[in-house]
Amino acid sequence: MHSITPNKETIRRICILNGATRCYISHTRGDDFIEILTDIKEEKLNNFSKELTQWSGINYKVHSIGGKNKSLLDHINIKILPMK
Repeated sequence: MHSITPNKETIRRICILNGATRCYISHTRGDDFIEILTDIKEEKLNNFSKELTQWSGINYKVHSIGGKNKSLLDHINIKILPMK
């Protein structure tokens, strides 16, 4: 089985370029995608996801913070933004 290791700095920079102030990564072992939870506006999420995939070659599922996605915060593995 292959492993997926995202480049956190690439994700951080693309988040910032798309206007994010908060961004989190969640990856469940065995999944062939990485979930991103961010505060980027809903209408920009599709382009954001495509840009991440083009830069890294990894599939992403991108979610906006708030509403129905609050439960995703329980599965967060890595905090990208805000920086420590």
